[in-house]
Amino acid sequence: MSSGTVVLTGSAATGSQFFTATNGIPGSTAFTCVITTYTGTLPATVRMYIPAVTGTLGSYMVFRVQSGTGSNTDCSDFTATSTPYNSTGMRASSQTLANFVSTSSTWATGVGTWSVTTNATRTWKLEWIIQGDDAAQGQSATFTARWEAQR
Repeated sequence: MSSGTVVLTGSAATGSQFFTATNGIPGSTAFTCVITTYTGTLPATVRMYIPAVTGTLGSYMVFRVQSGTGSNTDCSDFTATSTPYNSTGMRASSQTLANFVSTSSTWATGVGTWSVTTNATRTWKLEWIIQGDDAAQGQSATFTARWEAQR
């Protein structure tokens, strides 16, 4: 057995991986990129998950997770290499944020399994669009996306 470290850091436009959507209007959309860097000395596996969503808007938000490359948290240079959640596109009404949380709320059920060694970087793009349902108006959702490395 070897000893070493498992270290994962991330950066996002908001300074954390905490996201809020308020006063939802059908058709409104948003996205952000989170850059994760693994600097541990031991090989590990990284997965992304969302433990919970506060508020009811998540049921009306079509949600997608992509991973790839890019160095800007505004996603201006993002290039997708895979789509761990919702590869069918932003109009897939069953691929909501609420559905994502119901299936990917822990590291064990997380998405984007990434086998890493030291000094590796991956960019993750999270995007959502509010469905054209009048019930979405005025609703809100708050969630914290998590990236976790385990050995």
